[in-house]
Amino acid sequence: KDPSADHAFIRKAIELHDRFMEVLRTCFELSPVFHKALKEAFESFFNKSVAGHSVPELMASFSDAILKKGGAAKLLGEDDIDSVLDKLVKFMKYISDRDMFSEFYRAKLSRRLLNANSSGEETEKSMLSRLKQQCGANFTNKMEGMVSDLISAREKEQDFVLWLERNNVSLENEMNVTVLTSGHWPNMVQLNMNITDDMMQSLEAYNRYYEEANASRKLAWQFEKGSVSIRAHFEKTYDLIVSPIQAIVLTAFDRIDGDKATFAQLQEITGLDEGALLRNLHSLSLNKYKLLSKTPADKRITKDCSFEVNTKFADRQRRIRIQAPPL
Repeated sequence: KDPSADHAFIRKAIELHDRFMEVLRTCFELSPVFHKALKEAFESFFNKSVAGHSVPELMASFSDAILKKGGAAKLLGEDDIDSVLDKLVKFMKYISDRDMFSEFYRAKLSRRLLNANSSGEETEKSMLSRLKQQCGANFTNKMEGMVSDLISAREKEQDFVLWLERNNVSLENEMNVTVLTSGHWPNMVQLNMNITDDMMQSLEAYNRYYEEANASRKLAWQFEKGSVSIRAHFEKTYDLIVSPIQAIVLTAFDRIDGDKATFAQLQEITGLDEGALLRNLHSLSLNKYKLLSKTPADKRITKDCSFEVNTKFADRQRRIRIQAPPL
């Protein structure tokens, strides 16, 4: 999938629509007959596959690129972001399956918010306001709930710090928790895994704090949506930003006898199911940043492989974000 091609299609569609709308205004005085013809023309190709992708998916991808930090300046240049978003949202009237757009948009909004990669709260709210006006309140209800959850989480951070002080609780690691409303967020999957003692101490402290404040509610930890900062010592020292699941896999090597670990040993230590462990070992040994070495040294991860820390790992950056595998 080539993101630049996705964006090129949507940008060309906006340019084409602008051109024909100008013709309607200047030549046909916005005649309803010609306006209907324009609508039917755009509907005819907006509800077809484009290079293997649906137009709602391409629209959500284009929106995501604009709404990420620095995305508007990089993608739009001197174009006004408000004008482009206005035009993009108006395309919703040509889409027959709006739920498809909602699914893709919510998934990308989730990543922007949880990875702190959004261009800003006000910009997100502005986009949702446009979608609400075009598609109705029910369409944006869950998306607005996602943004509200993030605002609420920031307010609760200080409450937790004060709770720790009142109860004389000292955590080994700094922890920030974002409490999400399960009905708002996509892909809420709970994975079982063996948490390290220092992580467990932090989770238990937050559970106590949350139960005292919300007696009727219970937390379900979504480890795949979080991130962990690990200081790793190779020839140089690096700060690695990984998912909690990747962190459990990496720290497993501190708990084995010897340098190498078999797949079975890693599964026993981490408590991860086979699929989750395979995906995360792939992300740590075969992707851009090869923190682990595997035997045999091919491009496949199987249960017969063994793994060890890649002592030759080196990179110019000292702070590295490792992409988490899809669920």
